[in-house]
Amino acid sequence: MNLMHPINQYFLKNKDNIIIQQGSILKLRNEQSKQNFQIKIDQNQENINQIQKIKQNKKLINIKCFIVLNQKIYKKKNLFYLRSSTKFDRLVQFANAEPKFNALSIPILLCLFKYLIKYNELGRKNQ
Repeated sequence: MNLMHPINQYFLKNKDNIIIQQGSILKLRNEQSKQNFQIKIDQNQENINQIQKIKQNKKLINIKCFIVLNQKIYKKKNLFYLRSSTKFDRLVQFANAEPKFNALSIPILLCLFKYLIKYNELGRKNQ
């Protein structure tokens, strides 16, 4: 007489089939877990790429702000003159004129230039 429980008898008879079924179930679970893991890796990579893009954009914005803040703004020198005056015209003519050989070239002595001319004129009159 066989005193085994009918469930145990079923397992003993179909042991190979049950092992194959369990193996296929484990393979499916492993494949699903690998796919889920790959999906998580892809999502993490996308998140990392987005964060890197945001950081690069912030760097570019910071560089642009630095350039704008440190950029020197040059004003035109002739903005003061709303209309052309005779003094300004003479100054431009003097600047554009060809240099003379007898003219003083030292900027400190230019203020004394008019006195030198008057002195020379007085000297000619006295001769």
